Amino acid sequence: MTTNHEIFAFGEFRLDVKERRVWRGQSLIPLPPKTFDLLVVMVQDAGRLLDKEYLIRSVWPDSYVQDANLSVHIANIRKALGSTDEPVPLIETVPKSGYRFTALVCRVPTPEETIPNIAQLAAAASSSITRLSAQQNARAPRHWLAAMVTIFLVFTLAVVYVRAKDNHDHQPTQPSTTHPLTSTPGLFLQPAFSPDGLELAYTWQSDARPHRSIYLQRVSEDSRRLLVDTGSDDYAPIWSPDGKQIAFLHTAAAPQTFEIRIIDSKDSKNEQTVATVCDASDTFHGIPSLSWSPDGQALLTTDCVNGNPELTAISVKSGARRRLTSAPAYSVDDQAMYSPSGSWIAFRRSQGDSSDDIYIIPSSGGPLKKLTELSRPIDGLAWSADGKRIIFSSAQATSQGSIWSLPVSGGAPVAVTTPLTHTSSPAISPTGNRMAYVDSPNNVSIWKLSLTGREESQSLIVSNFFDSSAVYSPDDSQVAFRSDRSGANEIWLSHSDGSEPKRLTHFNGPMTGSPRWSPDGRTLAFDSRVRNHAQIFLADLTSDQITRLTNVSGDGVDNVVPHWSVDGKSVYFSSDRTGRWQVWRHDIATGTETQVTIRGGFNGAESTDGKYLFYVGDLDATQIRRQLLSDPQNDVPIVSIGTGLWHSWTLTQNSLLYLKRSPHSASADLVRLDIHSRKQQTIASVTQAANDSLSISSDQRSLLYARRSNTGSSIMIVDGWR
Repeated sequence: MTTNHEIFAFGEFRLDVKERRVWRGQSLIPLPPKTFDLLVVMVQDAGRLLDKEYLIRSVWPDSYVQDANLSVHIANIRKALGSTDEPVPLIETVPKSGYRFTALVCRVPTPEETIPNIAQLAAAASSSITRLSAQQNARAPRHWLAAMVTIFLVFTLAVVYVRAKDNHDHQPTQPSTTHPLTSTPGLFLQPAFSPDGLELAYTWQSDARPHRSIYLQRVSEDSRRLLVDTGSDDYAPIWSPDGKQIAFLHTAAAPQTFEIRIIDSKDSKNEQTVATVCDASDTFHGIPSLSWSPDGQALLTTDCVNGNPELTAISVKSGARRRLTSAPAYSVDDQAMYSPSGSWIAFRRSQGDSSDDIYIIPSSGGPLKKLTELSRPIDGLAWSADGKRIIFSSAQATSQGSIWSLPVSGGAPVAVTTPLTHTSSPAISPTGNRMAYVDSPNNVSIWKLSLTGREESQSLIVSNFFDSSAVYSPDDSQVAFRSDRSGANEIWLSHSDGSEPKRLTHFNGPMTGSPRWSPDGRTLAFDSRVRNHAQIFLADLTSDQITRLTNVSGDGVDNVVPHWSVDGKSVYFSSDRTGRWQVWRHDIATGTETQVTIRGGFNGAESTDGKYLFYVGDLDATQIRRQLLSDPQNDVPIVSIGTGLWHSWTLTQNSLLYLKRSPHSASADLVRLDIHSRKQQTIASVTQAANDSLSISSDQRSLLYARRSNTGSSIMIVDGWR
């Protein structure tokens, strides 16, 4: 058992190893000594499957202990930390193997980590005095010199300790000099520091400009200058190691491609194109990044090899490419950054919309090393100036912040900022004393649109957080929706007028959403990304009992976006268990699961007569197709509604309603398509509409949708960052 002074946080709990205490909030939880030791072992290895022999050997190294005794202490932990009938318990039992601690664990810095270890300094001083005295005795009996040295060293140690203790007591543990660099309306993205740390390059689209361009701004000034206006969207600026040039991604004329361009930071007329790469952004992934190797020889980005976006190093001089990773099917390797020494590359491997982890790989190529077991959204990463940590942005739900510090040598991530808004794209200055990140206070609320044209749209469910995915109950008396107002994405219920919101789920961490009512209104189906991968759950609203529905899981398998059949006997859902997204059906009575689509499919919903399945057949274009359930070969395209809008449609008896927007527009048109005649009619223009699901009331008079309160962002600077 370790006796280091380590403090861990998970959910609402805090565990202090040295003080041997566990708190829930401000309440101390008493635990027997061996039960506490067992909890420490499991928390330190959170996310890993620990076999029984390992646990017994760790907690009782000198005793013979039977499995039954171990089970008793596991039960003690479960009882102390929470009910064992939770849908996702903190401790997972793996039959015939062992146990896994499933909660996201973060290590909290302790005071000792910022104060010198006096015992070690004193020991070093004593050793120095002994050697000095021996040398003096060999020459002459000058004991007074050794005494003076001893007094001097002791005095020095005392001063060091007092100053360190005083600094620790008086310096804030969080940065106190955070301030906005930009405040102008518009969308700011992808900040990158110059080598001297005094200037930022970033992407900005103002409300008055039709496209996104690269700008430069000194961190001490309010004004910015346009680097170059190419007439198209430009992204991902990165400085050369000498600061004389900037590389960026330019939207090419050919569809789904970027040109990597290099331009002088002082003279925009001197510009060259290095290479052309694929546009790896899609429904679930944003614009790729660029990283310039410290030796100035290569640019690192994401390119498509055999259809999969993978890391590629491109020679600045010749444009020659070197493939670095081989991403699994339906995965994306992106957001790659060279370490300060250039020896390593850190990157994000992403599956789906919210299952990301951080890996590192030698820049010369070689085996990957996985640093995290988060399976949470990651939106940007950077290396610390000393190359010992990776700073990344992630929505860790119940965390204390969304910018995190991850030791490359191993260990849990530690929160380093506590913003109340969404953060992304952290950047660290090469000098190491400054951080920048994108702050996006784009709260989302649920609005109601009248389909009769007699009333204006009105807000229905509003908070200071992210409320979305609203759906009417069958009798229109209630609304189920997703919200992170509790600190985690959970399913909530309210009355149909938005009053008396009540939290239904308490997963406290994993991404949870996509609520769908059963036809009788007694059960809600939803998805939640527990234990690293998404599953479908059912919530019995009469008993508040939650059970897992889907019965296939494994590495890389996600089951998401449920929809009930019209008769309530089955639940459709999307799964990538075959290596490709397909729509599957779960029979409630028998528990059997069968594949429905054969050409690839996502977000399937049964027609009101139960004869057809409508689904998204092409995620990139969001092409909605219709398949006859009795004959899978009878499958026809209906309409393509645009990238990223895979959930922005719903069915009525005779029509399909969907959102259609122009690129980069803050508004969208609500369109009704007659399923039989294929005639389309624009019903309304929806301001600030988010790419989210739609729900129509049973009387077809009202529509629920998600609306952003702000689509802009700002770049924040943290001075004196450590």
